[in-house]
Amino acid sequence: MKELFQHVAVTDGITVRVAVNFLPEQSRIEAGKWFWVYHIRIENDSAQAVQLLSRNPDPSIAQIKDAFTNTAPSPHLCRCGTYLAIIDAVRRAAKAMRE
Repeated sequence: MKELFQHVAVTDGITVRVAVNFLPEQSRIEAGKWFWVYHIRIENDSAQAVQLLSRNPDPSIAQIKDAFTNTAPSPHLCRCGTYLAIIDAVRRAAKAMRE
């Protein structure tokens, strides 16, 4: 796998990184078939998850949503559309902290 380029965009504390990788082993160049993999990573630089987990080591989904929607900097869970990923990440972090 060979990374060709990486694009980074930042807005309101949210960083989106997109890396494009070429897969020469799976590609059949002579047949005109090129295979690519896109790695997308979204980072939210807010401290909302840390604050929530410091108050509640085992938050419910409703509590996670409430922490992200009713506190600054945003009245919305996320503008990047990764609602389930954010909830899953907070739940995994809470589990890891308890273990």
